Amino acid sequence: MRLSRVYIDAPLKLNALVHLPKETAHYLGNVLRLRVDDELLLFNSQHGEFLARICAASKKSVEVELIEVRRELDADDELNRLGLHLILGLSRGDRMDFAVQKSTELGVTEISPVYTEHGEVRLKPERLEKKLLHWRRIAISACEQSGRLTVPSIHSPIPLADLAQGSSANKWMLEPSGSDSIPES
Repeated sequence: MRLSRVYIDAPLKLNALVHLPKETAHYLGNVLRLRVDDELLLFNSQHGEFLARICAASKKSVEVELIEVRRELDADDELNRLGLHLILGLSRGDRMDFAVQKSTELGVTEISPVYTEHGEVRLKPERLEKKLLHWRRIAISACEQSGRLTVPSIHSPIPLADLAQGSSANKWMLEPSGSDSIPES
């Protein structure tokens, strides 16, 4: 039987009892119809992935016991060491959602949306907060589906011109129709 994977933004420790957030409890109890003694996988970006057993459940709350460490977060993991930072122009409709989902599945560690010269999307401050939360939820869902432990950071959009002001030793901008190429060495 396939175990459901659920992200939780709380400290996780072996043999601890964890009271799940209301949304997660609703999803597990009412959507997946998990009951007491059913097992699932809980993970977060700080402590790794744990096998958990439901020890108490009602319509609005679920409490689980973390019974086994499945995977620990490895700081030397190749993806974490590489630090893949994706910079992409804001796009309309669900294209941005799709880009966040797929880049998360591929192992990107940071996502920076940018306002481009000819881009049509400009987010007002009140809408921006909702969009950032929406994209974070998409990234979490992609982590749950793909088996990834770390959720990428999603930054607030900035103008593309401001991006060059950042302080990084290596800056690469890949553009399909560019005239220069990366030297082979």
